[in-house]
Amino acid sequence: MKKATLLLTMLTAAMIISISFSANVKYAKAGGDYSIEHVDHTISVMYNGYVLMSDTIQISGQGPDSFLFGFPYAFGSYIVRYLAFDANATSTTFPVALNEPLANRSGFYGLKVDFPSGMPQTLGVQVLFSNSLVFQESQNVSLYAMVFPAFPSLTEPVN
Repeated sequence: MKKATLLLTMLTAAMIISISFSANVKYAKAGGDYSIEHVDHTISVMYNGYVLMSDTIQISGQGPDSFLFGFPYAFGSYIVRYLAFDANATSTTFPVALNEPLANRSGFYGLKVDFPSGMPQTLGVQVLFSNSLVFQESQNVSLYAMVFPAFPSLTEPVN
């Protein structure tokens, strides 16, 4: 009986120590500690009706190994070309993966930019969409319209 009580006491003490240790563990952000300082989001309609989305994202701190951003899912089928680059050294480009999940947010088409040698302080991303996004108004045949989000969809807050 004494052995069973001693074993139960030791097991209880081990569980309490284990639980209190795991409750105090802090998890680090993967890829570094950074914040998004500023985002420039520009939409341009080109002469042929194609739509160019140009984003410049400025960070401070040590950026992650990859970066996610996106737009509403319906726009994903209109992508013609895309490019991610270091905005301070435009000759440095980064690989982009299309149609990535946007951090458990449904309804978004995500683009994931990978940084083999670290994220730059200023990231430039350009996405060219087909001219199918621009449509003619039914009321006035000489008037064209386009619906596009005013801001990019990011997984981190912007200062």
